[in-house]
Amino acid sequence: MNRNAFILSLIFILPAVLNAEEPATQSQQKAVSHLVQALKSIRLAIMSGSGETPGAGKPGQDKTAGNPFRSKEKFKLPEMPPKENAHNQLSELSKEQKQLNSEVRKNAGGTSEKLAEKQDSLREKLDAVRKKLSDNKPAAEKLANSDEKMKDASDYLKAEKRLPASVKGEQAAADLEQVRKKLEKDSNQETAKKLEETGKKLDHLSEELKDGKHSSKQTLDELSEMASDLAKEAGNQHKTGTQGNAERLGKVGERMNEAADSGPDSKLPEAKKKEELLQTLGTLKKVVTAARSGQQDPVSFLSSTLSRLNENTDYLKYLKKHPDPAAEQEVRKEMDSLLEDLSSIVGRIAEESADWNVVKAREAVEKELTRYGKNVSGSPEKMAPLLDLAGKLLLALKREVRIHVFEAEEVPEKYRRDAASMTDQSIQTIHWDFPGSWTGLVLAFLFLAAFTILSYRYSLRDFGGFRKTVLCLLRILLFCLILLCLTNPRMETERTIRRQEKPKIAVVFDESGSMLKPSVWKRNRFQDAVAFWNEKVNRADVQTDFYHFGRNLRTVPGAGAEPDVANSGETRFYALAREWIPRFEAEKYNGVICFTDGIDTGEEGRGDLLSALAATPLEHVFVAMNQEVASMPELSFRKIESPSQVFTKTENALTFLIRCGNLHAGFNPVFELLRNRTEVLYTQELAPVNGIRTVKYRMAAELPGTELLTARLLLKGKVCESVTWSIEKTERKDKLNVLIFNGSLDFGTRFIRNVFLDEPSIALDIRYAKGIFPEKTGKGVEFPNRDELGKFDILLLMNLKRNALGPNAEADAMDFVQKGGGLLFVCGNPAAAREYAASTLETLLPVKFARGETSDSRAEPETQRILDEIARGRTPTQFDAHMVRQKEFTFKPQPLYPFELTLLGKKSPLFYKNASDGKPMAVIPQFQDMAPVDSLKPGANLLAFHTAGGREHPLLAYQNFGTGRSMVLACDPLWRWKLNLPSKNPAYEIFWKNLFSYLSLGKNRTTRWIVPNLTPDAKEWELALDPGALIPDPGRIVCKLESGGTEQTLPLQTLDGKLRCVVKPDGTEKTIRAFYEGKAMASFTFSALKSTEIAKEFRTLEPDMEGLREFATLPNVTLLDSGSKLDLADRFGRKEIILKEKTIHPLWHNGWMFFWMAALLILEWIARRWNRLL
Repeated sequence: MNRNAFILSLIFILPAVLNAEEPATQSQQKAVSHLVQALKSIRLAIMSGSGETPGAGKPGQDKTAGNPFRSKEKFKLPEMPPKENAHNQLSELSKEQKQLNSEVRKNAGGTSEKLAEKQDSLREKLDAVRKKLSDNKPAAEKLANSDEKMKDASDYLKAEKRLPASVKGEQAAADLEQVRKKLEKDSNQETAKKLEETGKKLDHLSEELKDGKHSSKQTLDELSEMASDLAKEAGNQHKTGTQGNAERLGKVGERMNEAADSGPDSKLPEAKKKEELLQTLGTLKKVVTAARSGQQDPVSFLSSTLSRLNENTDYLKYLKKHPDPAAEQEVRKEMDSLLEDLSSIVGRIAEESADWNVVKAREAVEKELTRYGKNVSGSPEKMAPLLDLAGKLLLALKREVRIHVFEAEEVPEKYRRDAASMTDQSIQTIHWDFPGSWTGLVLAFLFLAAFTILSYRYSLRDFGGFRKTVLCLLRILLFCLILLCLTNPRMETERTIRRQEKPKIAVVFDESGSMLKPSVWKRNRFQDAVAFWNEKVNRADVQTDFYHFGRNLRTVPGAGAEPDVANSGETRFYALAREWIPRFEAEKYNGVICFTDGIDTGEEGRGDLLSALAATPLEHVFVAMNQEVASMPELSFRKIESPSQVFTKTENALTFLIRCGNLHAGFNPVFELLRNRTEVLYTQELAPVNGIRTVKYRMAAELPGTELLTARLLLKGKVCESVTWSIEKTERKDKLNVLIFNGSLDFGTRFIRNVFLDEPSIALDIRYAKGIFPEKTGKGVEFPNRDELGKFDILLLMNLKRNALGPNAEADAMDFVQKGGGLLFVCGNPAAAREYAASTLETLLPVKFARGETSDSRAEPETQRILDEIARGRTPTQFDAHMVRQKEFTFKPQPLYPFELTLLGKKSPLFYKNASDGKPMAVIPQFQDMAPVDSLKPGANLLAFHTAGGREHPLLAYQNFGTGRSMVLACDPLWRWKLNLPSKNPAYEIFWKNLFSYLSLGKNRTTRWIVPNLTPDAKEWELALDPGALIPDPGRIVCKLESGGTEQTLPLQTLDGKLRCVVKPDGTEKTIRAFYEGKAMASFTFSALKSTEIAKEFRTLEPDMEGLREFATLPNVTLLDSGSKLDLADRFGRKEIILKEKTIHPLWHNGWMFFWMAALLILEWIARRWNRLL
């Protein structure tokens, strides 16, 4: 076969040799390589004198043993480009995702559509990484979750929802980073394991070769197989691990393959071959040891090596007293390996460290290693000097970075905890300055030296060459010292003190009734939570405090504390979690671990806790205790929202929150709504799924009167809960009186007036402030006084400057709103809006205006000229012909911007109209001018905004003030929107009619009862009485409760400005009435029936996983199941505090420097005097 390979190689290479001008092809280049390999193998076969046919052998022998291409066939290092490494791709993908998240949060990076495109491109890159890691199921699943979150983020961006997109993006980035760290950790472990196995195999080969169990040829074959194995593992690490580990394994494999291919000379005797191979194996062992040490820093590797050497030394001392030859042999083998590791790390330190103390300690260790002979054949006592010197080397390495190691007894006890976590690092460097750096310094020296030499060379008096040389040297040395001072040499010391604090964790256990109820296995969820904490949580290097919660949150001494049965009657999970967030933040906790089943039986909603978790930086880990516990079926009202008084010819929303638990299809849960106890208004079958179900119904009020409504819940056709209440239907006032008070000439007033020309229910009174028209016209009027304002239901202030109002106008407007009036403040002029900052009028408005001056006059020059002409009394026909000729073909209209509705705005009837098919259609106004406001007030409700400059500017907001309502429209009166609508589109008219109707509710108020929640679970109902606008003295109202023919007077208490009383529903029908001067002003009839009395805490025992999963969508919340494990130090990390101090010490500013300068100067003067030059 060698001959055939030789001939084939010549056939391929001869054309290239004969035609040297043409470059060899790739196949010819390979042929050259094959020829060289074939010639080497042929030479070895000839020199060995073997007559066996290459490639043939005994049965069971390696068929490739005599193959000249063995190394090329067996060892092939795969291509490992860094860009194709999955770990590197994940790192880059994580950086790009974090950058995209930053752009989404800061409203940067272009439009939402462009950001969505970037997100989609990242998904494509992620898909390529997922394919590479398809065999790693945990990583693939985690990346699939990340892909879903990226998709959600892209969908949110396409829907212009940046906040949820940012949350999903942060979650995706966290998943990517988690997978990357897991890959890196697994890769390091696998690489270390592989290198350790390789080192042991090399030791084994050395022993077998020494004992004669292996020939040199077998040893080379073993090395070749190990090299191929390392190459294969390097390829695996490149695919699923880190690039550094892949290259490290590849280099070791290459070195091993080179050693196997080169081998000892075949002419040598077998003994000589083995001797050379033993040296080769020793060299390879050093390569493997260096690769292992390359994974760690020198201090860590040396520390671990010394620790293991000390342990084995102690064990050898034990074996000396208690002989065990087999164990002693194993220990000595391990110590030989550790000594090689020590030698390797010492060599690495020699390459990396130049510190004098480290060099001195390293040289001492090297001498001791040489003296000891790098073996442990002697007694363990001989190891003591080496270990002592190695310990000094470790200390010198630590001192090199100025880490001070304290003994415990050297530090006062109260400071030991802090001192143990502090490191002090000092770095000293020498700095100097000179114009032009080294070049300028050398040029200055050469100039001064040349000047000195020339000055003495051509002196007026000749006094000998030796004397001139001495004087030149003195002068040059003096100049050198002066130059040294001019460079300002200084020692700069930068001291860095680092202190690491253990994370402080609050551990919270749910001790409610659902957690304490035992299962069929006689264990409860609380016991499972304690077992999880004791068995599956790594609590090293953390501080923990323990709490229990049920009805209240209480501190307990530890995880094994007994639960308090008195605290288990109610689970106020949502409320208590909201309370502990600010408390734990103030106490500087790093995180919270909560063991709970997620069930909440309190009154607060899940959304409040979700908002609180989203707003806090405190990381939460919820551990779901989801053990099954049998419970009774539950169907109950959680909340009923209904008005007690409505206006006729309106639709009113009724909302019912129903809790379902432990139901199945056989129960047939049904919701029914009845009118006057018999007429069925609405029926809905409820899905037998655990959780909260919402039922909504819109009730039309046609005729005035009182109706009784009954809401019932049925299981298997039987009523399990029933609630009855009354609704009083009243008529609105016949006509609304609206005052529009203008501060400027604006087309908005004309368009609003046209809206209500044919509307008999609304009477407009349009007035203009003084100063708008010339005095001779008599059109300007003063702002109406308080009595005159009382005749109106709505006050519209349009484009008013503050000086246009009278001295008492703002106080009168405030009194008007407090008594039930509706105020609308319209202003699209920033300059005018700023005048109301910190004013009395701003007190009753829902916004705060920005203070300071503005350069925006909001007046287009041509428009302002026309308005000035009209104000002077000229008619438009006298001046508009010229303007039309000038602007006919050059006018460009300004763009209009649509309102952006908030969630509250989307639910408000202000922005909807009924279409021909009866379905509501959105009415979205458009504006041109806007007056930016500073902020919303805490009690304000924002309906619409406009996004500009990365900020949401409020456009339409309202708040309740007294018994009335105030509203701000921070833009123009929308007349330009009307001009841009088709003539048959009534959107503009509908918006203004809805707005006036909304503002008039205060003046339409009559006396009524307000019921916050109609649920049978409540032991007491707290009713509030709204006196309305018709009762001047609410203190004279008397409240009476009628039940079963009896009547009793209930006390009314004033709380938060409202009259309140408490009633107890007991299943019987009751009526409560409010009397004023003997006349019944308001009544409310109610009853509540609950057929089964199960304690609220035990109605639903199934864990609320839906709520916990919703919390886990936040980036700072993690949900774990009971089968997971938790490492607290890894999860929360250490907090590092860094203090830096910099000191500068000048090196030239000292007595010796000035002494030598003075000495040189004096010597030169003496020499010059001696030579009579002075």
